This record gives sequence, structure tokens and C-alpha cells, in this order.
Amino acid sequence: MFTGIVKDIGIVQNVVKMGSVYDLTVNSPLICKDLAVDDSVSVNGCCQTVVALDGNNFRCNVVESTLRKTNLSSLNKFDYINLETSLKFNGGIDGHFVQGHVNSCGKVKSISNIKNFYILEISYDHQLYADYVTNEG
Repeated sequence: MFTGIVKDIGIVQNVVKMGSVYDLTVNSPLICKDLAVDDSVSVNGCCQTVVALDGNNFRCNVVESTLRKTNLSSLNKFDYINLETSLKFNGGIDGHFVQGHVNSCGKVKSISNIKNFYILEISYDHQLYADYVTNEG
């Protein structure tokens, strides 16, 4: 679980395609000080598992289903990415409860800029979320 609050901006150090998996190496001294192998880390909002640590870098293996449903397949060396460590029960909660697991893709229909924020209209498969979404309007 995550709070959805970005804790650091990491820098992609390497992306290696290994069959249907991408081996992703990320530099983040701030995030790495709180990580261990097998920990969960949110990369651009997607839950990933740390497979290796080396100083200020961590590695994760991005699987095929995540690559299909997120922007992680388009990452390149030196790209900036949003990072967050998993929620700790002894810490404060300053955001939301977020799993970071991606179920499907949506399509951005429109983006409206209103002063200092944006409103996005997103279309998605309503059947997939029929148990969670109500239509009130």
C-alpha cells in the first residue's frame, strides 16, 4: 500500500529488455536509504518489487502486463520518474490508500487547464468497474 504522495524524483539509469520483462535500474539516494530487496516501491504510481540494491540505485523487473498498461515501457535512460516507498503502519498518512496495481487502461478524452491545476476526462471500460462505480448523472 502507498499514500499516492510522491516522495522523490528518481532518474532512470538503465533499461534492459529481457524477453517480455524490462530490468529497470533507478537512482534515488533518498528512496534507496529506506529500501531492501523484496520491498515494494511505487514507480510512476505502479507497484514494483525491488530485486537488487547497489548504493543509491535499485533495480526492479517490470513484467509484461505492467508494460502493456502503463508508461513504464516508454522509459529511457536519464528519464525522471515519480517514486514512493510503501506505507509503514507506524508512519503518518498524508494522502490516500493506493495499491499501485494497474487493472486496465483508460483513454484521456480531454485536458482542461484551470488556473493552477488540470481536469482530466478519462474514458474506461465501465463493465470492469461495474461493482465500484455508480452513475449519478
